[in-house]
Amino acid sequence: RARLRSTFSASDGGGARGGGARALRVSGWSLSPEDLDAAARGGLKLALDEVAAGRVSSGRAVVERLVDEGEPVYGINTGFGEFATVSIEKDKLCQLQRNLIRSHCAGVGAPMPLSQVRRMLCLRINVLAKGYSGISLPTLRKLIAAFNADFLPRVPLCGTVGASGDLAPLSHLALGLMGEGLAWSHAKEKFVPAAEELARLGLTPVELGAKEGLAMINGTQFIMAVGSEALTRAEVLAVQADVVTALTVEVLRGTSRAFDARVHAARRHEGQQEVARRLRLLLHPMGEISELAQSHAGCGRVQDAYTLRCSPQVHGVVHDTVAFARRVLSVEANAGTDNPMVFATGTGGEGEIVSGGNFHGEYPAKLLDYVAIAVHELANISERRIERLCNPAVSGLPAFLVNEGGLNSGFMIAHCTAAALVAEGRVLCNPASADTISTSAAKEDHVSMGGYAARKALNVVETVERVVAIELLAACQALHLLRPLRTTPALEVVAALVRQHVPPLEVDRYMAADIDAVTELVRTGAVLAAARPFMQGDAMDIRPAIHGPRLRPVHRLRVRNAAQVVCVARCGERTLAGPGTGAAVAASVVEGPAGVVVAADGTIAAIGTEAEIDAAFGGDVFESVLDAEGCSVVPGLVDCHTHTVWAGDRTHEFAMKLAGATYMEVHAAGGGINATVGATRAASEDELLRLLLARLRRMVAHGTTTAEVKSGYGLDAETEAKMLLVAERAVKAQPVELVTTALLGHAVPYGVSADEAVEDIISEQLPRVLALRDEGRLPSLRQVDIFCERGIFELDDSRRVLQAGRDAGLAVNFHGDELAPLGGGKLAGELRAQAMSHCEETDEMGIDAMASAGTVAVLLPTTQQILKLRDPPARRMLDSGVPVALATDFNPNCHLLSMPQVMWQACTSWRMTLEEALAGATLNAAASIGMAETVGSLEVGKAGDLLVLNSSNWKSLVYQLGGERDLIRTVVKGGRAVHGDGSD
Repeated sequence: RARLRSTFSASDGGGARGGGARALRVSGWSLSPEDLDAAARGGLKLALDEVAAGRVSSGRAVVERLVDEGEPVYGINTGFGEFATVSIEKDKLCQLQRNLIRSHCAGVGAPMPLSQVRRMLCLRINVLAKGYSGISLPTLRKLIAAFNADFLPRVPLCGTVGASGDLAPLSHLALGLMGEGLAWSHAKEKFVPAAEELARLGLTPVELGAKEGLAMINGTQFIMAVGSEALTRAEVLAVQADVVTALTVEVLRGTSRAFDARVHAARRHEGQQEVARRLRLLLHPMGEISELAQSHAGCGRVQDAYTLRCSPQVHGVVHDTVAFARRVLSVEANAGTDNPMVFATGTGGEGEIVSGGNFHGEYPAKLLDYVAIAVHELANISERRIERLCNPAVSGLPAFLVNEGGLNSGFMIAHCTAAALVAEGRVLCNPASADTISTSAAKEDHVSMGGYAARKALNVVETVERVVAIELLAACQALHLLRPLRTTPALEVVAALVRQHVPPLEVDRYMAADIDAVTELVRTGAVLAAARPFMQGDAMDIRPAIHGPRLRPVHRLRVRNAAQVVCVARCGERTLAGPGTGAAVAASVVEGPAGVVVAADGTIAAIGTEAEIDAAFGGDVFESVLDAEGCSVVPGLVDCHTHTVWAGDRTHEFAMKLAGATYMEVHAAGGGINATVGATRAASEDELLRLLLARLRRMVAHGTTTAEVKSGYGLDAETEAKMLLVAERAVKAQPVELVTTALLGHAVPYGVSADEAVEDIISEQLPRVLALRDEGRLPSLRQVDIFCERGIFELDDSRRVLQAGRDAGLAVNFHGDELAPLGGGKLAGELRAQAMSHCEETDEMGIDAMASAGTVAVLLPTTQQILKLRDPPARRMLDSGVPVALATDFNPNCHLLSMPQVMWQACTSWRMTLEEALAGATLNAAASIGMAETVGSLEVGKAGDLLVLNSSNWKSLVYQLGGERDLIRTVVKGGRAVHGDGSD
């Protein structure tokens, strides 16, 4: 999952950054927690995006026009706070900004760690790049130069109330950039006068113009700098707590029965299911159990104490809370938090300045309080497990995990330390954001206290890291006492990591150093790094419970006697990209006789040879058995770009295209998208549903088990909502799993401008759709889309709509670079889009941007050929590491619903290999719609969606053009046959 992508090192970063820093183009829209982690380590070099530079210049022109006009505007020619009614003379505007910074440098306390100062400066630069601040381009470039030179002013930790922004800490940051105050000297390893360090680095001080001082200090960047560290450390800590729990369960000789996938699927919380799956992988990988587990098999124990048995439920909510915090804090990191805000409408000073309250830190404050409360629960339950490890009455181990008790006290006081830390953490969980104090003569009469919420959240994370470290140390000691028995390979690796730093406790010794050493392993993510290779899933990672009477589980399906089972992926990959894609697919093939077991909940329980499955499941019961009779099995296909909800007919346009008319010529003649809009607006929901279900039945017959369905033929709030509601009705009425997309900018309606259309989308259409989602009526809605194309919606229009959708929690998945080289690929990289479709005109820079962002390129060969467009750079994308997906693009202009035919077209037209095409129609297609964790490959824990072919060689599905309906013998969705042999 994205939140496990990297371990975290929170080093203060006192030394200058080393080599190897990666470049990041700052746009104001796409800064991620991982980017901030890299910034903290000194691992980023910033460059300003060209589009962002244009926005900054346009915003500055508005400020300069208002200065010339002399009208009173807050922050430009007035005082601040209570002094907002005081006008300032034009010749004193620069002094006003300098005075603002100096007067607001009233922070106190210890200096902010240098790693956090890097985060804060990076965050502020990102906000300024949005163009809403009114800062000048030369000033912004000076800030970027200072960041790249690792110029780090001294910033006190205390002094912000989190509204109006983090004024004091950001002022201290700005003061150093002005050449005043103190800054860290890498040469002298201490703080020195800022002017001295600027000169040493060859930098010139910032000279503030009108509004520029306010632009540098109005925002939540202190909260976010500290809070982003708390977030990423919490993410890594939560997974490491799962690893430590597995080891504790093992050494306390607990049962894994409580981690059965069916138990957790019944409750459906994502985090809970993640933790249970992780525990299964660590405790009995590949269906095997350890020597230690075998030593107490058959003991008759039915269930364990809550601290072991309920760990998925307790840890799971921590994972889910932190994931929720990531989403909100990622928005905040890219939010415009200035006041007042500059809205330019041209490049010559056109626009206006509007006062608002985006500086208020309530969002990050509340979320960081949530993080603190959630993460603290890991310490609560960890301390209880430590107690069980130390208590001989429940552990069966020597008291306090040491021999010759009495003479030796062992872990007695280590447990007391854990208890003390938990008590401290409990007090720190009191939410800072529940408090407010009126400031600035009651002008700023409600504040967030977000600065303390962030600092407190980080303190809680640090406290929990220590408690988990004590549990890990105690569990390793318990394992030592149980030798020569061995645990699982994964847990042996973790124990060996600890033993590299701390020897077993044979007699009492100074323990503080041991605890510190293991805490460092936890803090830096070393425990996760050691365990990660074992937590990727494999063919046989679910097995019957170790303890209790041997039951005969009932499974939904067994597929047997397959010549090949093509998994596509085997190790939990989200996508397959790069030159090794074909080899990865080939390596995933399980040669027969082989089979698949689908559990009662519809997820895959096992993949392997017949002998392996017989050994593990031979005595079990299956609702149905599907004999492949020497044929091949592949994953169910994923059609990730379709327009299947519409009414009307456009047959006449085919003749126009045959006569040579282009897409835009058909559009100008009244055809195309707008022609379908009228018929779709006029159709009832029932009529649209009837048409949609018929199309989905055809999809199933061609092997599609998951599909994306877009709106887009309404162009008004009422019809777009109607289309999405129709798709939602279809979810339960047929077997294809649907993900819906709000395509709110498919065309510019007749009679309005693109600007007017965008305003309607943002103010009417999107809010209507989001309200339905929030009411629970559109649970399948996951993405926002727009037709980003020259002459339709240009880049800035597209960015506005996509950003609005992303801010509302929708993934960005849009049409781009189809008809002209507009720069859609670059926009996709900037927005870290989940996917971009079409891509015929994507250039080298766009390809590189998409590869860097992990954006999936969804290629649509049938539409490309119908419209006689340029071939997309498929081979270049594949070789550059862009994940490439394929789709039918079913729509009124393109009636193809066969993914096998699409694969054939991609192979014959663009030189894709058969393996690359299969990956594009399965795993990569699933990733493009955010479904790669559940569908797109045959892996344990994923949905039991598969096709049984009438061929012993899976490649026939692609090779035999036009024969796929005969080739597809059975379509299975969630372990149940829904088409062909074995279906009802």
